[in-house]
Amino acid sequence: MGSQSFECPLCLSGSIAHYLELPDRFQPDGELYHLYRCRDCRLIFLHPRPGEGAMSRYYPAGEYDPFLETGAAVSAAQKLYRFVKPMSLRGKARLAEKLFTKPGSLLDVGAGSGAFLRVMRVRGWEVYGVEKDAVAAAYGRDKLGLTIFTGDLCEAGEYSTAFDAVTFWHSLEHIHRLKENMQRVKRLVKPGGKLMIALPNPESWEAGFYRRYWAAYDAPRHLWHFPPQTLKDWLIREGWCFIAAKPLLWDPFYICLLSEGMIKGRLRLMRMVFRLPGAALFSFTFGWFFHYKASSLVYVFSKE
Repeated sequence: MGSQSFECPLCLSGSIAHYLELPDRFQPDGELYHLYRCRDCRLIFLHPRPGEGAMSRYYPAGEYDPFLETGAAVSAAQKLYRFVKPMSLRGKARLAEKLFTKPGSLLDVGAGSGAFLRVMRVRGWEVYGVEKDAVAAAYGRDKLGLTIFTGDLCEAGEYSTAFDAVTFWHSLEHIHRLKENMQRVKRLVKPGGKLMIALPNPESWEAGFYRRYWAAYDAPRHLWHFPPQTLKDWLIREGWCFIAAKPLLWDPFYICLLSEGMIKGRLRLMRMVFRLPGAALFSFTFGWFFHYKASSLVYVFSKE
């Protein structure tokens, strides 16, 4: 497919090229989805995108990773996710705390069932969340006693505080109203406050290795895929100051497992036994030495 007639949702350029055709990892034999790439800003995006009101049917209840607390872990990938999650949460908490001299106020957008908020509350932070999935948000409120708004950040009411930190842990790529949400974030963060965004990296070694089977493309749930420079350029234009980008080092083991699981064939078991460990370890090591080729990155910005 060549150039398309629609515009890039980020920079409004009409110079668009088809990038990949790929399946839904939950329904590998079902509908195929299309990613396109803007030739100008390099954003990769899903087109067409399911309507915002229709997205809930693409998040299997109790099966989608961030909501596993609301269901039972059954598959090997889900069990690995639950095993790694406490270590990942501690790493995220330490990363956030390094940016501040003392606990403050924090808003987590795409809070899931509230696991990160619970960790930060224990560490003395005043925490709030926003989550579109009603079941996950209710779990965080009812089981964990957290303040989590159900819906989009643009729909949330006014908060009584400006926030020291706003976090998006693998959630920005799910948001339909991308620009509107980020404009709201800008108003909610205190001067000098921090914005932390974790995203899969479409320029990672993994993405090039697995191509259409790279699980982090996760169509149709992931609407946007930001190359590192694309995200930095956009938010700098919006008035943010870029501080750092760091790899999320646990992600390759989980993403490689999901990616291998999407590939069918008689040699699937051999790939899982022999290729999977090598691919995950190589991605981990490569991301350690070359951060901008890591499976996932967390970007830190400061409000000027």
